[in-house]
Amino acid sequence: MRRFPLFTGIALVAACTAKPTAAPASDRAQIGEWGVDLASMDTTIKPSDDFYRYVNGNWLAKAKIPDDRTEVGSFDDLEILSEQRAIGLLADLAGQDPAKLTPEERKVRDLYAGFIDTVGIEARGMKPAEADIAWFRSLKSLEDVAREMGSPDRLSDTPFGTYFGIDDKHPESYSVNVTQAGLGLPDRDYYLKNDPPLVAAREAYQKYLAAMLTVVRQSDAEKRAAAVYRLEAEIAEVSWPLADRREAEKVYNPMSISDLEKLAPQFPWRVRFQAAGIPLTGPKGERQVIVAEKSAMPKIAAVFAKTPVAVWQDYFITHYMRALASVLPGAVDSINFAFYGKVLNGQQTRRPRSIRGYYRVNSDLGEALGKLYVAKYFPPDAKAKAQLLVDNVRKAMGEDIKHLDWMSDSTKAKALEKLAQFTPKIGYPDHWRDYSELVVDRNDAVATFKNAAIFEYRRELKRLDLPVDRSEWGMTPPTINAYYNANLNEIVFPAAILQPPFFDPKADDAVNYGGIGMVIGHEISHGFDD
Repeated sequence: MRRFPLFTGIALVAACTAKPTAAPASDRAQIGEWGVDLASMDTTIKPSDDFYRYVNGNWLAKAKIPDDRTEVGSFDDLEILSEQRAIGLLADLAGQDPAKLTPEERKVRDLYAGFIDTVGIEARGMKPAEADIAWFRSLKSLEDVAREMGSPDRLSDTPFGTYFGIDDKHPESYSVNVTQAGLGLPDRDYYLKNDPPLVAAREAYQKYLAAMLTVVRQSDAEKRAAAVYRLEAEIAEVSWPLADRREAEKVYNPMSISDLEKLAPQFPWRVRFQAAGIPLTGPKGERQVIVAEKSAMPKIAAVFAKTPVAVWQDYFITHYMRALASVLPGAVDSINFAFYGKVLNGQQTRRPRSIRGYYRVNSDLGEALGKLYVAKYFPPDAKAKAQLLVDNVRKAMGEDIKHLDWMSDSTKAKALEKLAQFTPKIGYPDHWRDYSELVVDRNDAVATFKNAAIFEYRRELKRLDLPVDRSEWGMTPPTINAYYNANLNEIVFPAAILQPPFFDPKADDAVNYGGIGMVIGHEISHGFDD
C-alpha cells in the first residue's frame, strides 16, 4: 500500500505525435528539419477558426487506438518506444553468457524469463498458490484476520491501508500512514451510485468474484461472492468521498497507537502492527501514525467486527488472486483481464506477454533495468541540456510571480522562496537502489512476485526511524511520465520522457520549450496548486 505524493504529467496535444525512432548518427533533429511533425497539421483549416484542428487535423484523421491500449497520443507513442527499447535490452541479457553478467543483471534476466515462461506457469498450475490459499482458509478468529491484514507475506488486502510515507508536516521524517482502502472496484461511487455504467460494472464485478472462487474450487461460489461484494459495499458506504480526501488538512491526523485504539476500538490495532513488524515505539516514545479519513476509521472497524471470518477468508482469496493473476495460469489471467481490462478500462486485447514482462521488471527491478536504459539511450549531453531547460523555465516562473497583480507582496516572497528551493532531478538517480537481498526464482513466478513485494516492504520498514533519503526517486528511468513531490519540493523527469517528440538535444530550442518545457512548467506549477 505504498503511496508517493506524486502528480503526474498531463497528456500533450497530438501535434508532436510522429512515432519516434532510435537516434540517428546525424546532427539533425529526429523529427522533421528542426523537431516538429508538420505532417500532422491540417493547413486547409484556418487557425483562427479552429486552432486545435489546424495543428492536429491530419493526425486526428488517421489516429486509431490499438486494441491492446486505452488511448493514443504523444505519451503513448513514446511509451511504445520505451517498451521496445527495454525489451531489446532484456533480449540482450538473455543472449549473453551468464558468467559475464553481474548478479543484478542475472536477476533482471531471470525475473523477465520467469514471467514470459507461460509454458512453465501452465505446467505448475495453481500449485504455487495452494499453500497461501490453504492459509487463508485456516484463519479461525477475527484476531487471525487482523494479523493477516498486517502481514506482508501474502500480499493481503485490507480495509485499513497502511503505507510508509514522508510526514507531510515534518518532511525530514518517515511516517506510518493509515487510510481507508480494501475495495476491488476503483472508488466508492461504483458501489453506491446508480449511473448505468457503474451498475453494469458492479454486476460484472460480482461475476468476476464468483469466477475467481470457482477457480479455487470454493463451493457455493456465487453466494460467497455476493457476501464479499456486500462486505466491500459496506466499507464503501462508510468511506470518505474522493473530494474530502483531497483536502490536505482533513487527511492529516497524527495520533498515537493508543489513541487510534480509542478512536476505532473494534479493530485489534496492536495485533495488526505487530504482524506488520512495525515497532510500537519509536525514537520519541509510543509510535505515532498519521490517520487520513479519521471519522471513517471507527465505522470501518465496526464493519470488520461484524463480518464473519469465512467472508474475510473469501475476501483474502479473491484479492490475492487478482494481485497474482499475471503469474497464475492463463485461465486466471483471462478472468482478471476480462473484468479489469475490458469492463473497467475498455481495453479489447491484452498486451503481448513480452511487454507485460517489461512492466513487471520495471516494477520490481526498475532501477537495475534503468541502469541499462540510460547507458544506451540517455547520454550526458542530453541530461545537461534538459537541466538547462528546467533552470530557464524556473527563472521564467520567477519573473511571472514577480509581476502578478493578484498576489500580495508577502505571498510573492513565499512563492519565490519556494521556487528557489525546488530540487530538479533529471534522468536517473545519483545513487542506484541495492537489490542484493531480493530473491528471484526463474522457475517460480509466483514466489518471485511475492518476494519482490516483501523486499520493497522490508526496505521501507528498515528505514522507518531514519532520516528521509532525499535522493530517492519515485519513478524509474524507463518511465514515460514526470512528477512533483510536495514533501521534498522536487520535480522529477525520468530519462525516457526526455526523448523526441518531447525533447531532442538536436532540435530547435523553441521545439523543446514547447514540448518538454510545457511538461516542466506543468510540474513546477504543482508546487503552487496541486
